[in-house]
Amino acid sequence: MPKLAPSNTPDILLKLTDYVGINLFPPAQLQQRGPSCGFSALAYTLEYWHEKLKLTVPPPLPARTQMSMDGALAQTREDKETKRKNAAKGEFVSLRQFAKFNALTVVGSVFSAENLLRVATHAQPGVYEGLVDTVANVDEFAARILFWLGQGVPVIVPYDADETDSEPIENTGLSAHWVTVLGCCSVGGAKQLLYFNWGAFYYAPLAKFALSNLQLRNNKHVPFRKYEVYRDSAAIATRTPIIRDYMTAETVKLYQEKHKLICVEMVDKEVRTDRQYNDPATASSSSSSSSVSSAAIGAL
Repeated sequence: MPKLAPSNTPDILLKLTDYVGINLFPPAQLQQRGPSCGFSALAYTLEYWHEKLKLTVPPPLPARTQMSMDGALAQTREDKETKRKNAAKGEFVSLRQFAKFNALTVVGSVFSAENLLRVATHAQPGVYEGLVDTVANVDEFAARILFWLGQGVPVIVPYDADETDSEPIENTGLSAHWVTVLGCCSVGGAKQLLYFNWGAFYYAPLAKFALSNLQLRNNKHVPFRKYEVYRDSAAIATRTPIIRDYMTAETVKLYQEKHKLICVEMVDKEVRTDRQYNDPATASSSSSSSSVSSAAIGAL
């Protein structure tokens, strides 16, 4: 799937005569870390409203407390205990922390549009609100996406993503992923959705997104184990991982076989399970409204 080059911001698409969507693009954030795609999509959406309504909307919470590995590795037990105590008082430092504290996720995966919307509206009470806009068929998916984009509202969309390039595929929800759709335009004679994902901007056919979204049906428990990922044996000797997080067996296999990295399971850590459940849905965001499933999320 085409990825916009770093030198090409989404602003170049605004010059296309049939472009519909937002016209202000917050800078790409740090790469998603760990199983937290829903929070990454939501964080970018909330950042859009913060940029658009800067005088009235406070800065949104980040997707997770430590967006970089350096920060994660520097965390102490005392830091974690302080976060836990503050959370008990209703003070949160990230969207993921709020969701974990309120039992909406175990390690970071969110498979419910309603739960993602709850994070948007309750992590910072009185700032964002929204709705879940459920769709029933391909035509309705396209119509609702274009409606929200026409209102200048980003849309958070769940679909099955190819593990290498995030291309929409059909895998019954086993490859479920969330992204923020920012706009739509015609490229090569077909309507393409512009979206933010994995710290960059991509575009893919609207028709593929619709088909992928509508076949999300899988319902199962997904086990996660905690691993440290190293570039080579020398890095293991100095205990300098490039990644430390909970992962599925499929992610570990991808790191080992495609990227030739070394994955070491942290055997003292418990196996954690997130429940995977999907309904055809999307999410959008806007001033004084937020949404998910086909939905809109915005600022009060």
